[in-house]
Amino acid sequence: MNNHQAEATQAEIMVVDDTPTNLQLLSSILIEQGYQVRSMIDGLLALESALCDPPDLILLDIIMPKIDGYEVCKQLKSNQKTQGVPVIFISALDETWDKVKAFAVGGADYITKPFQVEEVLARVENQLTLHKLQTQLIEQNQLLQQEIRDRISAQAALEALNQELETRIQARTVELRDYLEQLRNLESQLRQSLEREKEVSDLKSRIIFTISHEYRTPLMTILSSVELLEKYRHTRKRQSRLLSLSSVLLVVPLP
Repeated sequence: MNNHQAEATQAEIMVVDDTPTNLQLLSSILIEQGYQVRSMIDGLLALESALCDPPDLILLDIIMPKIDGYEVCKQLKSNQKTQGVPVIFISALDETWDKVKAFAVGGADYITKPFQVEEVLARVENQLTLHKLQTQLIEQNQLLQQEIRDRISAQAALEALNQELETRIQARTVELRDYLEQLRNLESQLRQSLEREKEVSDLKSRIIFTISHEYRTPLMTILSSVELLEKYRHTRKRQSRLLSLSSVLLVVPLP
């Protein structure tokens, strides 16, 4: 089994044709290439089967009883479950209008009967490759969209955390500002207290100095007089001692 056949075994193709001979021929060609084939004799059966279990590709005849190929393709493309399945029309109709209508209802390609085997296989392989690439692109796009959503969600969470952090910083800044203001007030109060204490100390020193200065001279006079009285208390007359005592009393202020 070559690489093409190995890949083909992974693909399932639905063949829809109301002519048993054509149906058998197409099915045999595809099976020989390793494809899995689901054969349908009319459009209604094809619709029911495809909606139940979508194939990888559909080869679809146009002229069929009950429901033609155009209507089958139209209904397949209107259903989300089967709208991505590529449809290749294969018909004896060779007019340009027929081909235009086939593409208008959602056909991916068009093969005219009688067909060449090589052409059928080439177009089938081409559509399967395109379908595979489109599927991969859709999956990659979905992954990318999910990654974008995840990043948006992460960014929103980060912004919320930043906002919360900023709020906390602002609140902490206010607390620190209030604390610093309290420290400044305490420092000011302490400075004022120290200044008042210094003023009291200076006042105390001035009072002590004043008292000391006011009483120094009278005390010296008293001491001198007392010394004189003590020295001459036996020799001097009583009148002299009284005069000395009077001088002392004149110096010392009475209360």
